[in-house]
Amino acid sequence: MWWSNAVAAALAAVLLTACGFQPLYAERPRAVTSELAEIFMPAPKGGSEVLLYNELRGRLTPAGVPVAPRYRLDVSLAIAKQSTAFARDQTATRQNVTATVTYILRAHPDGAIIISGSARAIASHNIVRSEYATLIAERDAEERAVKEVSVEVHNRLAVLFDRRSGA
Repeated sequence: MWWSNAVAAALAAVLLTACGFQPLYAERPRAVTSELAEIFMPAPKGGSEVLLYNELRGRLTPAGVPVAPRYRLDVSLAIAKQSTAFARDQTATRQNVTATVTYILRAHPDGAIIISGSARAIASHNIVRSEYATLIAERDAEERAVKEVSVEVHNRLAVLFDRRSGA
């Protein structure tokens, strides 16, 4: 019954266009991309904030730091670790790494808050007998969580600018 799938897909397409659905990354004027490219981010303090800074910088302004920014994005990152699985001798065998980023987008230079919020991501890893392997797995989990929250912050800002542009 291939025709029932085709009818369902056509009906879904009609209903989605009727409600005003439009993909965020559809072909349109470059309003969202150009707005994102005008965001200035202050230098990170160190540690995992450097990774967050680099991830966001690559997503928001891939051409480099804006010359005359219209916005300032302040972010803070908190990393928490929690053991979630234990062996019979009560030693941890699995750990969750939670990355929580709090962000504030301000108009530049007057500092008026445009949007603020937070995003959180959890990545896990195994704790094994080798300390080195566990350390590398923990770092990898931290990087995955930070990348995930950077995508979330980028998407929220893109949606904000898309709605503001009226596209």
